[in-house]
Amino acid sequence: VTANGFNTYINIHGNFNMSGGSFKYPSGGSNNLYVTIYGNCSVTDTASMTNASGGSNYFHMALPSSSGTMLMSNISTGNWSKTTFYVDANCTAQLNGNFGIGTSSSLADATLAADGTLICPAAYTVNDKIKFTLNSGATLKVASASGIDGNITTIGAKSFDNHANYVFNGSTPQITGTLLPSTIATTDTITVNNGSGVTLSHNVTVNGTLLFMDGLLHTEIYTITTPGTAGGVVGASPSGYVEGTLQKTISGSSVINYEVGDIDYAPVTLTLNAPGTGGRLGIKCNYGLHPIVATSGILSSNIVNHYWMITNSGATGPTSVIPMATYNYIDIVGGSNNSFSTQEYTSSAWLPSALATTNTSSPYTSAPSSWLALGAATTYFIYGNGCGSSIAGLTHICSPGSTTTLSNPVSGGTWSSNNTSVATVSPAGVVRGVSNGTTVIFYKTTSCSVSAVVTVGMSAISGRTAICPLSTSALSDATPGGIWSSSNTTVATVSSAGVVYGIS
Repeated sequence: VTANGFNTYINIHGNFNMSGGSFKYPSGGSNNLYVTIYGNCSVTDTASMTNASGGSNYFHMALPSSSGTMLMSNISTGNWSKTTFYVDANCTAQLNGNFGIGTSSSLADATLAADGTLICPAAYTVNDKIKFTLNSGATLKVASASGIDGNITTIGAKSFDNHANYVFNGSTPQITGTLLPSTIATTDTITVNNGSGVTLSHNVTVNGTLLFMDGLLHTEIYTITTPGTAGGVVGASPSGYVEGTLQKTISGSSVINYEVGDIDYAPVTLTLNAPGTGGRLGIKCNYGLHPIVATSGILSSNIVNHYWMITNSGATGPTSVIPMATYNYIDIVGGSNNSFSTQEYTSSAWLPSALATTNTSSPYTSAPSSWLALGAATTYFIYGNGCGSSIAGLTHICSPGSTTTLSNPVSGGTWSSNNTSVATVSPAGVVRGVSNGTTVIFYKTTSCSVSAVVTVGMSAISGRTAICPLSTSALSDATPGGIWSSSNTTVATVSSAGVVYGIS
């Protein structure tokens, strides 16, 4: 088909398949050829499109998105110089095969451009030497395991506008690819829709929206940055969140939500003591116990099995924060968070003592009841029992004047007795009986308290006290820890468990 002397327009309200021949303009003039297609498009074999005039050739994929998805492919070996294939705005087109034109230097000005939505299944690529351009407002959906780099493999010039939208919708684990712009403009979106997960290939800032439809976004050694205001992250849930460092801008914010987790969803809300005026704060959730939890004053036997990290990237305005974390029941080592405290690690040291913690009931949230300092360095925080689940040691004293030593695995607390007329207790936990009776001994830290009932005085022995020779009787006493003995072993003996054996 040869056009002479005029701009030529061809509208195809159906499918277009071209496997041989050519559209061409001879030399002379400066005219353009426009082919607009409202159906599927396949250009294969030796088909070609040339323009020897000063004009250009344009293929427009123009079916409105509301009418369906167009299928398109081009593996032609013909000459396609001065030709641009457009996916028009408000149109959705999907590769139905590879899209390429060879590697001849004469084809360097052929382009595939998207103003609408271009879907690239995992099996198909834009390849060879054709140029690729994703324009402002367009959407690119890629399913390759290598992300954008895996679907857009052409050696021709590539351009990805940061005012475009990017969707990762593969079915196997994906990386974003290095072709993803490092900054996504306001109002635009990165979408994670891959149940097998997506991993960042570099640091990315999303000034619009990070949208979760399905699957996790793994940051690895990189950082994803979003606005701290509502709408910066949308759709996060136990099946879709940031596994790694999520950084948020804090300007104008007093409360910021972080949609983070590790092996499960464990989001955090940061309350700032003053509105943010600039900079960023990041949160990362780590599974397991902090590496030096043993020096924290928090018991590893009753603790949340996550530790969270706050990173400060030039934040201005707030000087302290209250982090409230939400976690699952299965994440609570020891099964209960009723006596939890908050502990902070910064500048190579834990706080001198843990902070009292609020919000310790279902749905399993914990937060300090006072502020944590927000330093320039990385800060870690954990939640757990800062008192110990119980007091250890014998809680019966045989008689006034006798002693027993009690202990708790957490140091720094104070001991007290609620009835010093029965027993007193020293700062080291040594209880001394004063008179027969009972008293409650308390061990208190700055964040919680545990107690034990101590009895002074022996109780009566119980059990059958008349037996025949060669018979036995099991005796018992309510006071534990004592030693059994017989005053006349020719009549009867007694074992360490209180079993009496009749002899004569």
